[in-house]
Amino acid sequence: MYRERDEFVVKIEDIKALKVALGTGRDPPAIWKVQKALLQKFMPEVRDGQRQFSATNSYLGYFGDAKTKYKRVYVKFIENVNKKDYVRVCSKKPRNRPSQTLRHGQSKTGSSNKTCFSNSAAQKGSSAKSKARTVKQVKVKAEPPPKKRKKWVKEEYSSHSDSSVETQSDDDDNGFLSKGNTHGKTVKNIQQKSERPPTTPYVARFLNTRMMKETFKNYVELLVSTALDPDMIEASEQSNDEMYLPHMRKIDGMLNENKKRMISKFPLPPALKTALENFPELAVCAPGTKGGNSNLTKIKMSGKNYNKKTLQSLKQNSKRLKEFTVDQEKLQCCTLYHTLHHYKYHTYLICKKEASSILKQNKDLGQVETIQQCMENEKWVEDLFEKFGDHLTQAQQNCL
Repeated sequence: MYRERDEFVVKIEDIKALKVALGTGRDPPAIWKVQKALLQKFMPEVRDGQRQFSATNSYLGYFGDAKTKYKRVYVKFIENVNKKDYVRVCSKKPRNRPSQTLRHGQSKTGSSNKTCFSNSAAQKGSSAKSKARTVKQVKVKAEPPPKKRKKWVKEEYSSHSDSSVETQSDDDDNGFLSKGNTHGKTVKNIQQKSERPPTTPYVARFLNTRMMKETFKNYVELLVSTALDPDMIEASEQSNDEMYLPHMRKIDGMLNENKKRMISKFPLPPALKTALENFPELAVCAPGTKGGNSNLTKIKMSGKNYNKKTLQSLKQNSKRLKEFTVDQEKLQCCTLYHTLHHYKYHTYLICKKEASSILKQNKDLGQVETIQQCMENEKWVEDLFEKFGDHLTQAQQNCL
């Protein structure tokens, strides 16, 4: 079956090898399915004595100059087995023959025989619909009288607020139906409980679950791809990519939420806060004891400025003050806030170092194979995940 919406491409350098393989039965090169700014790899395999291509979990960026390195090929969709597509390459564009035309022609022959039956069925259907409407109208529940309406609403509200029932005294067993000041106190207690801020927002909590690990793994995979292709994040945002963006926004949201909570509890001077956000490196000097206050510690900030979206270094460095003196109480807040703010950039540098070490061992590896080898190192990914959890847990404990 040919589907017009599916677009497949092959590398221009592999076109000749693909034609030879189709004619001689040799092993053909891989083909790629276009998915906005990404290419999904389809590998050849033999199924039922026929050469087919199956979907894989390997992806490449498809934007900018990369689009000039591929040429379109036409395929026929065969089947989907265990959420895995199988296609077959065609030598030319197949004809799209919709099956509706045949059914439409056959329906004309039997239309004259079914005219009377359709008319009677329509009359029965209309009468059945009218009966259903009358039944539905009968079942409509009447509104309560104006005097009792408040009591009904309050009773329904009390049934949903279990916490308010626990705080009521023994004299308030009748709930909202009691008189005088008891009724006013109960309503006031519920309003106060509803106005209390939550202890920890849901987005800020670190949950060591399988879903959280999968989200973090996709986050790291995006950073590895960015280390190999600097335009990866920007291209994903422009195409509103659904593969990486949700995971990146989830992790970024957790980091930003914890930063806001820390600043609200431990306010920092604007100059110190700006310096912590601009310089990715922070060093803590030993507290001085000669003629100075031992409770004061000097921190030094350095490093190249970088673009917060693309994570690429900027040529111009900021000339703001790089040294500050803080007390012991704010020292931990400064270091933790700095770690959370630059976590994405430092993790990107770790991914870049890991990818470079793999390419040094095998210079012939492509982008997809390099990403695969990085993500197959489960201990490396697990260590990054544990450090990420430690940072969030430490931030939440300081904000209690």
